[in-house]
Amino acid sequence: MVQGVAHNLGFGKSIIHNEAFAAGDYSTAFIPDFYPEGYNGDDLTRDDRVQVSLAAFFLKNKYASYSNAQRGSDKVHYVSIMGKGDEADQDWKVERHDGDVYTITDLSSGESTKVDLGDIKFEHNSLIKMTTKSDDLTTL
Repeated sequence: MVQGVAHNLGFGKSIIHNEAFAAGDYSTAFIPDFYPEGYNGDDLTRDDRVQVSLAAFFLKNKYASYSNAQRGSDKVHYVSIMGKGDEADQDWKVERHDGDVYTITDLSSGESTKVDLGDIKFEHNSLIKMTTKSDDLTTL
C-alpha cells in the first residue's frame, strides 16, 4: 500500500492567502519562514464552519436516503466540527426551511446565520461548488 499526501490544495490555498506572498514579499525560504513546524492546516473561519455544516447536512441526508428512504429528507441535523489541536469541538444545528433557505446555529454562542442556497451550482467534475461571501450570509 502507498500512503502519503493525497493532494496539496489546502497548502496551496494557504500560500495564496498569505499576505506576504500576495504582496510579493517572499524568498526561496518562504516555506521554512512561514511554516517552520510544517503545514498543519489553516484555522477555519466562521463562514468556513457554516459551509462545512451545510455540507454535512447534505451528506447526512444523502446517506440517510440510501439507508432509510423515510429519513432522507430530515429538516434538522446536528453537526460537530472537530477542533484542531487543543481547540474544542464545535457543535452546530443546521435547519432546513421552505425552499433553499437554511439556518445554521452555533450551539455554543447561539449565533445563527441564514443562508439561501437558491443559486447553488453543481460544476463539472465536482461534487459541489459552494461559494458564499459574508454579504450572502445573514447573521441573526
